[in-house]
Amino acid sequence: MSGNLYETFFYFVLEFIEKYDLLGIFVLSFLESLFAPLPSEIVLPFAGYLAYLKKSYIFLVLSIIVGALGNTIGTIPLYFLGYFGRNFVEKYGKYFFISKKRLKIAENWFNKNKLLTVLFFRCVPGFRSLVSIPAGIFKMDLKIYFVLTFLGFLIWNSLLVSLGFIFGEYWEKSLEYSKQIEMISLIIVLAIIIYIIGKSIL
Repeated sequence: MSGNLYETFFYFVLEFIEKYDLLGIFVLSFLESLFAPLPSEIVLPFAGYLAYLKKSYIFLVLSIIVGALGNTIGTIPLYFLGYFGRNFVEKYGKYFFISKKRLKIAENWFNKNKLLTVLFFRCVPGFRSLVSIPAGIFKMDLKIYFVLTFLGFLIWNSLLVSLGFIFGEYWEKSLEYSKQIEMISLIIVLAIIIYIIGKSIL
């Protein structure tokens, strides 16, 4: 994304939230979970900044909850994409280096670590939405999925909204911290993926 395009996009997001308030936070969070290019690293700190301007802890808490609700509902299509796509993966996965053996290993690992997986992956760029697909493929109980998904987003949103609130007028500085946190979580996820692939080869 070029500088000018990013800047236009950046200010569009801010104006949208300013205009529609909590509804704007909900809509943008919903769209982000559909894998739209609407990074929570912009939306949520700015929501915290608005809470700072309003001097309202109520708005701070509502921003976190409303954002998490939007995120959670936005993952529904991806969950069912995985749920109804299991047969496709089993049949054609070999063409994408996903053998039945690897799929089974991934499923066993996911089922043993589903609590940690769904909660943690909601804080990882690129995987925040995508983790909904394996949850569907492995037929994770829908009630448990919703609870874990909401809690995962609640934790992540609490962090970013709070950063925006704490930095106040300098809320954009929180973007640097969120990138560092995401980089660490991404490294951990890549290590997990390498472990699973390595186990499937041995």
